[in-house]
Amino acid sequence: MHTSYLGPVLHEGYYSMYHFVRTAAYFTLVEVNREKQCYRGPPGFCVPDFGTYVEKGTRAGLPYTDGKLHFTASQSRHWTEHSVVILENLFERKVSTLPPAGPCCCPVPTLCPCLLPALPPMPVCE
Repeated sequence: MHTSYLGPVLHEGYYSMYHFVRTAAYFTLVEVNREKQCYRGPPGFCVPDFGTYVEKGTRAGLPYTDGKLHFTASQSRHWTEHSVVILENLFERKVSTLPPAGPCCCPVPTLCPCLLPALPPMPVCE
């Protein structure tokens, strides 16, 4: 258990959170920590808050190559098992608060040509 949860899981988790928070700015640390605290996990679910270390990287704007989450093996396991639901809830909440789409809002099943110019038009199912 400890091999993966204290190794690759911590590094990949850090890289993912760095990208979500710093590079792509999908959400802030405050938002993900709040969502995690509101999550009703199973008894014993325990994952610490993400600290500012998640946002730190190189001067070139990349995550540290040796960066990792500051979790124990058990906390890494809990985060791995429940992070998808927590992040999906957060993304869903973020999308529901976005302003309405601009003039490129096309009805389904047509594709918006300004967003996907390289794709051929999809046939309309009738």
